[in-house]
Amino acid sequence: IKKPIQQSHFLLGRRIGGIDDGERYPLALINVLFGDGMSSRLYQSLREKNGLTYNIYSSIHLYSDCGTFYIYAGFDRAKKRRIERLIYREIEKLGNMKLTKVEISRAKEQLKSGTIMEMEGLTERMASLAKSEFYLGKREEVAEILANIDAISNDDLNDIISKYFTSEGWTEVSILPE
Repeated sequence: IKKPIQQSHFLLGRRIGGIDDGERYPLALINVLFGDGMSSRLYQSLREKNGLTYNIYSSIHLYSDCGTFYIYAGFDRAKKRRIERLIYREIEKLGNMKLTKVEISRAKEQLKSGTIMEMEGLTERMASLAKSEFYLGKREEVAEILANIDAISNDDLNDIISKYFTSEGWTEVSILPE
């Protein structure tokens, strides 16, 4: 899509399982490692190391029967091809590398602290409770969520990575300046 805008936008996404298929917590942890925040692999590679993007992150959205994992980048149009190559390289790197214990431990603590902080606001807490009721049919307590995060194993992560983090199966959308 070409529009009269200044910044280019790129979205790379793929379908993942739903909220209750057993992949939710490992996917959330991988998202923290891969693209959620300034310490993530995507941010460090594309923004900090190479200075190519204005903004870059990944996110997951889960529904009762399916979900999406996506990567967003905002950048100058001239850098589009290089950014695409580097994003795919990071996907392949994640698929080919073993995660370190330090990396996993840091990501678990980040995910748990984010979960706790998210529950401090009344609006966020109510939305989380409603989503839990709608999609899971039950209320999930914070202690249960934290225990599920702690229970994620290296095998869980490796299974998810080998299933989703290959260079195939992604859909690309770009909005570029005219």
